[in-house]
Amino acid sequence: EKGKHDFLLDILQKIEIDKMRKYPFNSRSNIGYYLTWYYFFAPEEYACAVYLDEQNHYIDTSPLQTGDCKHTDFIPDKIASECKLRRAHSFIVAHNHKNKPLTPSPEDIATTNALYSRFKNENIKFTDHYIVSGFDYVTLLSKTLSERRYDVI
Repeated sequence: EKGKHDFLLDILQKIEIDKMRKYPFNSRSNIGYYLTWYYFFAPEEYACAVYLDEQNHYIDTSPLQTGDCKHTDFIPDKIASECKLRRAHSFIVAHNHKNKPLTPSPEDIATTNALYSRFKNENIKFTDHYIVSGFDYVTLLSKTLSERRYDVI
């Protein structure tokens, strides 16, 4: 049974998420802030996709997989069809590391490489891959393209 404190935190989470959805996701920190609130009360690990329009405004968030996401297969064709269905210009994938460090696993890097390769020449932009733990996050694609930190293509 949820206590008064949990109920108030749930309301705060909904308010913060709704407030963030009104503004463009035009920076890594805006997206990271949204995702940390989105995953804050997650009972288990799971992956999601966040769909954005041409001005990087929020369209929708949909789950991709629940459970141990270190072995998640972000099905590129499914993401492509979901983008077309929502008329999204771009998307972000994210998953949480429940009570684990933010260090990307080899599977995280392979997933980022696969998505980058699949969408680099398409009309749908793969914006980034986020890993979230508590109120911290790391971006894989942004860091790797600029710093070559995790050996992503």
